[in-house]
Amino acid sequence: RAQGVRQDLSVHTARGRPPLALAGGAAAAAGAGAAAAAAARAARIAHGALMAAAFLLLMPAAALAARHKYLAGAPAGGGYVAGGWFQAHRAAQVLALLAALTGFVLVFAVAGWLPGGKGRELFGAHRAFGIICVALALAPGALGAARPGLGAGPRRAAWFAAHSALGWCVVLLGTLTCYLGIGTVASLGAPAAALSAWLGASLATTCTLLLLGGALEARRRRLIAAGAYDPTTHEVRATDPAVAKS
Repeated sequence: RAQGVRQDLSVHTARGRPPLALAGGAAAAAGAGAAAAAAARAARIAHGALMAAAFLLLMPAAALAARHKYLAGAPAGGGYVAGGWFQAHRAAQVLALLAALTGFVLVFAVAGWLPGGKGRELFGAHRAFGIICVALALAPGALGAARPGLGAGPRRAAWFAAHSALGWCVVLLGTLTCYLGIGTVASLGAPAAALSAWLGASLATTCTLLLLGGALEARRRRLIAAGAYDPTTHEVRATDPAVAKS
């Protein structure tokens, strides 16, 4: 039963129930707008975290695992490298793709798909590169599933060149796109503390992987020069105790 004697429409209260607004819906609309803005902000944060994990960490790690497969070890007397590198490479690639696809769908589902819509702040270089990057990221997996055997000769060499080149292109383009994303956040007026957190974590990850990759590349070249590792056949010769594991 409604209570009160005022003649104008205001707020009627039923006993035992929350207030019901019959006039002046501006506050409710404002609350809905604030909720939508908060959801969009959360989606952008999740998008950034997922894409950074995919393209700044997991995909570079997958590429390094494939490049330096000798780290998986080989029998003490020498032989083919153990298969652990492939499991690590594949797992990192699958996780990266899942993160990238989730982040891709999430941000567009919340911010809009069409030009001129409510996702217009995502347009420009970051948006274009992001779409291209996610599309290209699917290709190395398809190529990986179709890889010829080690004894396939020129066909294996051609496949490896295409698979490797495409994979590294995705890593480089994904890294560029992530940093363009941080620039996009800055253009939207994000607080300095938030920008510092995003940029600091991203640079720390990139610099760490660059240093690690440089050190591993130097070691790989030494092993090849010494005849301890053949990257075309994946064979390790027992001349380096750190490489040849029992």
